Amino acid sequence: MKKLLLTSVSFLILPLTGFSQPEIDWIQTYDFDSIDMPRVLLEHPDGGVWVIGETGPSAIDHEPFMLHISANGTALDTILFELSPEYRTYCFAACEGSDNTVVLACTRRTTVRFYDLVVLKVNVDGDIVWSTAVEDTMLSTHGFTMQPSFDGGYIVGGEYLVVGEPISQKHAFAAKFSENGEQEWSFYDREDRYGTCKKIGVLPEGDFVLAGDKYINLEDDSYVYFLELSRRGDVLHADHLYFNEYFSISLSDFEFLPNGNLLGCGTVYPESPESNNTPWLFELDQDFQSLWSRLYTVDYPVGISEMKLLSSGRIILTGPGSVFGSDSTDLFILYLDSEGNEQWRYTHDLGDREAITDILEMNEEILLTGSFRINTDSLDVWNGFLLKLNPEHSGKKEDDSIVLPRAFRMLPSYPNPFNHSTNVPFELYKSGAVTVQVYDILGRMIKNDTFQHGPGRYTYVLDLKFAASGTYFLKMNALGVQQVQRIMLIK
Repeated sequence: MKKLLLTSVSFLILPLTGFSQPEIDWIQTYDFDSIDMPRVLLEHPDGGVWVIGETGPSAIDHEPFMLHISANGTALDTILFELSPEYRTYCFAACEGSDNTVVLACTRRTTVRFYDLVVLKVNVDGDIVWSTAVEDTMLSTHGFTMQPSFDGGYIVGGEYLVVGEPISQKHAFAAKFSENGEQEWSFYDREDRYGTCKKIGVLPEGDFVLAGDKYINLEDDSYVYFLELSRRGDVLHADHLYFNEYFSISLSDFEFLPNGNLLGCGTVYPESPESNNTPWLFELDQDFQSLWSRLYTVDYPVGISEMKLLSSGRIILTGPGSVFGSDSTDLFILYLDSEGNEQWRYTHDLGDREAITDILEMNEEILLTGSFRINTDSLDVWNGFLLKLNPEHSGKKEDDSIVLPRAFRMLPSYPNPFNHSTNVPFELYKSGAVTVQVYDILGRMIKNDTFQHGPGRYTYVLDLKFAASGTYFLKMNALGVQQVQRIMLIK
């Protein structure tokens, strides 16, 4: 087993520069129940996309769901799978099956400490074609990543837990299923060190690559491993990646490039507590030898969770950013060219603990899904979101580019004073109703207008040609926030 020291290769730390910003076409949020966790985006055969994940009224009551969303973000049909009424079931992975079907990899909790892996194929109407469970009385299995295999079957990567004392050990796990749902083989990583599984990929010749993190001390110090498995689940090759000068590194995702090399991403955790967690991108050749590795300077800790290699060769990295090291996070999106050079970065605040869980390129459009937390008086509520991104929108200067606001606000109207009409700019961070009311100095309402808008920046034209000259108070109410400004009409 070789140890690859990335410190020996070309290593770049790329600073933030003044790149233009992306165009966000829309963001749609949706909620079915108290807890909504979308995980996967797939194309829908009738147009639009499937958003797949789990939902439930509480943290201990989950079931998988499939939501059909149209091309403009409108929620259509929803399918809920009640697989185990007595157990909670999570859906972490899914892929396209044959004949317009979808295959889901779910984790079903059977006891306090044990989970089963459940794989099921469903048709476009939500009917279950077949369902297979991997049950072991001594192991607790989770499925976190899934891909179609070379022969029409499916490969699931995940983790299994060996329950023991004084601690339980987590290790990498993979299982191969046929097109008809029969389990053909399973692989259990028996190495002593605690490990996780982040991604499984399929090589052009049909073998598999399983990758994740290994922990040296069961706490923070981790490195990245790669296992190449044959079509029958035998280990063909194993490698590790280390950063000697950093405390810990963690893999998030990888994809295979057209030349057969592996492009991966993750997060680097420096040893100094004053330094930020940093996005990391690297490329390995077909023998898992490191070609280059890059870090991207950030002003606050950012943990990369997803990567998408676009058909143009450009790269999207996403993850949560923890502003000032707080418990709250924002969406963080990093857009790179084919050589890993930064083109732009974008952050957005939907609520709390935002996280992007999957990225889909479809018909030259980029869609991202994820979840965010809404704090209420009684419990934590999680909602899903779907974001449509236009990453190549570069015709505008940075100052004129479209960037979604972080909150609702009404900007100063202009001109003010005005004759007959004035422009009132305002910003919305998500879709909602906007109410505009105008009052005279005696408190009498002389105008009342309500309309709907999606997220973005807009200008409302206020026409008071019917009113007399004088001072008025303009009130705008949206998304539960009210703002007021003084305006003066002069005729």
